[in-house]
Amino acid sequence: MNDILKYEKNETLLRQDALGALQKFSLRRRPQDIMIQLDVIQWLVYTINLELYSMSDYSLEYTTALLMNLSLRTKGKDKCEENIENILDLLFKMLDHKNEQVRTYINGILYSVLSRKSIKIVAKNMNLEHELDSLTENAEDRFYRQYTYIKTQLTDMNSVEQKSEINDEDNDDNFEDDETDEEIGIEDEDLSQFGVEVGENLLNKF
Repeated sequence: MNDILKYEKNETLLRQDALGALQKFSLRRRPQDIMIQLDVIQWLVYTINLELYSMSDYSLEYTTALLMNLSLRTKGKDKCEENIENILDLLFKMLDHKNEQVRTYINGILYSVLSRKSIKIVAKNMNLEHELDSLTENAEDRFYRQYTYIKTQLTDMNSVEQKSEINDEDNDDNFEDDETDEEIGIEDEDLSQFGVEVGENLLNKF
């Protein structure tokens, strides 16, 4: 399925199906590791940038949801950090996207990656705080809260990465094959404030 994403140059039904399947798999730890290792994050950022104004709502929702799921992991944040200016530039362009579900995933990605102090510094230099202030002025309650959470994450330079991230990394070496079907739940509470459905609820919905 990863090969289908990379070799289907246009938004074909085959690529959409592969994207939907990978997004569902990305709710589990082992497939997350594989996708991060195969540079799916890089492909997502490149493709969304390339097709932002032509991609269907279906593909945009699944690409941003997949990117959010992968960015929750410590290894995913490592990959994001390697290309953070391009990623932040893309996220900035999508902060006021007309699709509310896409916007929610974008906000979730920002909140997740801004747990890193180095990324906060880059985001501050790119005037994210000003962007959030502008969006907050006329935002409805749901998005007002999301922007407020992101701004708090951005401005708290003394915060450290979430304990769940440390546990996530520590457990990787001891992760047995028979555990790969367990749902990822370590970050559920972090994203509940964004109204993002995760785990079994998300699988049932889609």
